[in-house]
Formats: sequence, structure tokens, C-alpha cells
Amino acid sequence: MRLGWSAGASVEWMFNPKWSVKAEYLYYDLGTANTANVGPLFYTSTSGGSVAGHTGLFDGHVIRMGVNYHFNSVPSEPIVAKY
Repeated sequence: MRLGWSAGASVEWMFNPKWSVKAEYLYYDLGTANTANVGPLFYTSTSGGSVAGHTGLFDGHVIRMGVNYHFNSVPSEPIVAKY
């Protein structure tokens, strides 16, 4: 499990009363990982320092695009109560 943060944005356009298209973007950053001192990958030299390992960033970009079908779509006219 990694602790981090994410940020994103999305847009959706309804081009028909039952259909819409969407696009989403997400950036996530889960920090860095160091394999030199993790479990069975713990390597030391005679001087006590680490001799093997890799430090890498855990971040990325996610882009999603899609088409949605709305089964019970809201009517295009606003609902107004009449008394």
C-alpha cells in the first residue's frame, strides 16, 4: 500500500437525449520506492552501505474516454410544479 495524492478533471457532453460522450484525465503521485532495503532485496557491503537497489517514482497519467447510454434520461424540459 502506498500513500499519495491524485488530481483530475473530466467533461461530459450529452449530444442526444439518451447518449453522451466523456473524457477524463487523472494524475497520481504515490511517491518513490527504494528496492535497496525492502524484504529479500536487502543488500549490504562490508562497509555496511547498500550496494544494489533502485529508486523509482510511482506516478502516472490516466486518460479515459467513453460513450454513455442513459436508460432513464431526464427530459429536456425543466420540471415545473403547476398549482
